[in-house]
Amino acid sequence: MAKDIVGKILGLGLIIALLMAVWEYLQKAFRADQLKPLISSFSVGKLGFSSIQSLPLKVVMAISNFSPTLYNLQQIQVEIYDKDGTKLLASQDVPLTQGVSLQPNAQTLIPELNFSVSNANVVQYLFSGDKIKAAETMLKLAVGEKAGLTLRVKGFIRAEGLKIPLNEEVSI
Repeated sequence: MAKDIVGKILGLGLIIALLMAVWEYLQKAFRADQLKPLISSFSVGKLGFSSIQSLPLKVVMAISNFSPTLYNLQQIQVEIYDKDGTKLLASQDVPLTQGVSLQPNAQTLIPELNFSVSNANVVQYLFSGDKIKAAETMLKLAVGEKAGLTLRVKGFIRAEGLKIPLNEEVSI
């Protein structure tokens, strides 16, 4: 009889613990739309005249957590496209190597992301319109100035198993 009561209490405790875990996950799922990924800084290194391959591209992302819930960021995947979001210009080199805690009601900077540039697509993108403007843009990139290019950053972040899309326009 005592074993039955202990077994029922343990079973009930297990069910309560499981329900609490499910409730916590559901709260995070419902609040996931309160995570807002954004580009904190976007820098293009000086362009080498010998090859566009020497173009270093670095992006620092920030994620604003507007919820009262702590999230653990597990994955970031980002690609850089032309302004229309149709032609891939650069893709992320290395995945996130360590998890990042997204504190409640705070903005968290993500470690710098490096990108591989698609040489042919970048040249085609720059020279698809006005050739003089393209040459001016290349010159500005070569000396490290803002070039006035509008790009689209697309991808996603994954936190607590929840996938949150990223689709943001940036100007370099």
